[in-house]
Amino acid sequence: MCTHLDEMHLMHEQLAGMGAAPTSEDYTTIQIASLLRTYASHINTLSDVAMLLGSLLTPDQIIMAVLHKYNQAAIQSGHTSQII
Repeated sequence: MCTHLDEMHLMHEQLAGMGAAPTSEDYTTIQIASLLRTYASHINTLSDVAMLLGSLLTPDQIIMAVLHKYNQAAIQSGHTSQII
């Protein structure tokens, strides 16, 4: 998962270097769309909470939430060597 997120970040930086960086909102949408369905429920919940609070999820919040969920799954499955 970390590799995927790192590659997404690198592509974002490359686009920014060419003057074509997506907006924060577009980048968040791209990140969410690129995730496995495993994360859909978690991201939907976070999105709903953000909406109730009158804010939008940021790309950094998406990354932190996904890494947190990934680490939880690794711990629960006994694959602690995969913790990021």
